[in-house]
Amino acid sequence: MKPKRKYTQTREKLPENFIHNMLSHLINDPELFKPNARFYESIGISSKRWAMMYNGYESPKLTEIQAMSDYFRIPFETMLTFRQLNLYPQITEQK
Repeated sequence: MKPKRKYTQTREKLPENFIHNMLSHLINDPELFKPNARFYESIGISSKRWAMMYNGYESPKLTEIQAMSDYFRIPFETMLTFRQLNLYPQITEQK
């Protein structure tokens, strides 16, 4: 009789997905962006790493954010604002 398989735990997703925030501000729909081999080479990451960041299991490093800002021709400071969009909850005005 074979022993039962030991299943590993699934990874938890991050609360904020930087890639979805960035792509939704750039092209309004993250599903429309289809990266190719040229994109991966210019950013310096693998397709597996991109998939992990896109699906919300990993967060990009600052060097990767810098490479993405160069690729999309967006200032680095603007890219960092995508990372901090929902850092603080929205404060409602008290009347």
